[in-house]
Amino acid sequence: MSWEASTDNDLSTRWSSGQTQRAGEWLQVDLGSEQSFDTLFMNSGTSWGDYARGYEVYVSNDGENWGEAVFTGAGASPSLAVSLGAQRARFLKIMLTAPSDSWWSIAEIKLARFGEPGSQPPVQEPGTDKPEDLPGWTVTASSSADEERPSHMLDGDIHTRWTSGQPQAGGEWLEIDLGTAHTFDTVILDPGGSTDDYPRSYKVYVSEDSQSWGDAVASGAGEPGMLEMTLPPQTARYIRIVQTGESDKWWSVAELSVVYYGIGKQRQLTPADWVISASANSDLSQTGAMLDGDMFTRWTSGAEQKGGEWIMLDLGEATPLDKIVMDSGSSRDDYARGYEVYLSSDAENWSGPVASGEGKGPIITAVFPLQTARYVKIVQTGEDLHWWSISELGLFTADNDDHGSSDR
Repeated sequence: MSWEASTDNDLSTRWSSGQTQRAGEWLQVDLGSEQSFDTLFMNSGTSWGDYARGYEVYVSNDGENWGEAVFTGAGASPSLAVSLGAQRARFLKIMLTAPSDSWWSIAEIKLARFGEPGSQPPVQEPGTDKPEDLPGWTVTASSSADEERPSHMLDGDIHTRWTSGQPQAGGEWLEIDLGTAHTFDTVILDPGGSTDDYPRSYKVYVSEDSQSWGDAVASGAGEPGMLEMTLPPQTARYIRIVQTGESDKWWSVAELSVVYYGIGKQRQLTPADWVISASANSDLSQTGAMLDGDMFTRWTSGAEQKGGEWIMLDLGEATPLDKIVMDSGSSRDDYARGYEVYLSSDAENWSGPVASGEGKGPIITAVFPLQTARYVKIVQTGEDLHWWSISELGLFTADNDDHGSSDR
């Protein structure tokens, strides 16, 4: 039960105190150099009852001078997400402040930065208004049709598009200039209404100077509708997407986004024997539409959003996951105005929300540090006159195959 087990990305291993919790016990992390972060995650893994009952969090640059606690809290579940505010430090210390008959165990401890650091591009949900600082970006293409030019991919209007103007033959490309070097791990292509004009296959390259490109950092097969190309975190100014397939369809993009989620390359989980239920219209013939791979079917709440509506997935077995995508498809206004994501191993004891936020468009992406759970519950927390509808619901996990293709 070495402390290294708490940083090995394996929820089946753990560090444990080996004794019942007592105030004053502590765990210290040396990050090796000063790092910026604003969120701490502690997960007790399969040791569900071994979470910290009370704790304080301290930071330091030298491991000796700690100052006042940057956070004081009480644990209530095996998965704790702690908002620390913007911090920059090399050392972090967690100290227990309350006793318990349970040991203190941590299967995984992670730090993350979810603010808006200037070194990263804005996180833009597809279909929402264009961020104010996108005018610094430019897009060029290997070809265009008439007035459907590359700049339409950045205009924030899902009803305009760029299109290649010719059948896909392989070798067509898009090049994005971010203006300065940025860190990113996801490129999103939304075809808008041109759902069949997706790249049949693709490769993604990055460059500092638009001259030296190196090997592809991601490759994969396209699919109808929105395409998320995930890759190991990259820092570069230029991105080139090369269409490598063949089709009698043109290649079209209505909106393009470059995003840093901080979770790296992803693969989509296959909904083999999943069971999905909901607070309304819960018959499987309706909820199953969220998992059928058909953008033209949907589940809907059938009533305006009041808050408290939910959908729940039973994955059949404990499954690692770190991202959920809710796509409202053609019901573009029926997205959740607010949401919280909960995880559980038994559908009775739920974590605190591992992700939460406001919906701003028809595609909502919720990300969180890698967790293992059998049950997933998404609660709609907003109010709006529109119904809550989902055409497709996708769950993702880390893809550690550096040489494989990305599913999305």
